[in-house]
Amino acid sequence: MDDTVMGSSEKMAGPARRAAGARGRTFLRLMRARRADAESGQALVEFAYVAPVLLLVTFGMCLFGIAFNKYLTLNNAVEIGGQLLAVERGETGGTGQPADPCTGASTATEVAAPNLNLASAATWTYNINGNSSTGTACSSGQSEMVAGGYVTMTVSIPLTFNVPFLGSQSFTLTSSIEEVIQ
Repeated sequence: MDDTVMGSSEKMAGPARRAAGARGRTFLRLMRARRADAESGQALVEFAYVAPVLLLVTFGMCLFGIAFNKYLTLNNAVEIGGQLLAVERGETGGTGQPADPCTGASTATEVAAPNLNLASAATWTYNINGNSSTGTACSSGQSEMVAGGYVTMTVSIPLTFNVPFLGSQSFTLTSSIEEVIQ
């Protein structure tokens, strides 16, 4: 009789054990789910710490890209104007009137960089065979434009960015080219 009870209780104990194990597994899942819910707030706090830094880095990269684009545009425009100044030397091309070489070069530079607003904001400096002049015109420049000499053209423009939390930041972009007069 002892064996029968034992056998029947074992038969009945098997499903009971399985049910208890299932309940135990369900309890563990429930505890894991509760722990995951409690950690979701932690992720939000970590993101709140990191987000301003990421935004500042992203915003800084965008501003640097804009400034670098303007710098490359200015360099290209000054190169075009300087080459025109060295080659043309203020010659008019048959009109008989000598032209101001610096005015032609500054106009070519302004046309090559339309997004920089060089006409109103730029500072122009010309050095023709050792004689300096500022502004977009150098009327005595044509007599100084001797073949084999050197001409240096320098253009500077102010650049201002409004940076959040830091206010307005200003700096000057400068580009210069030296050419042999043809």
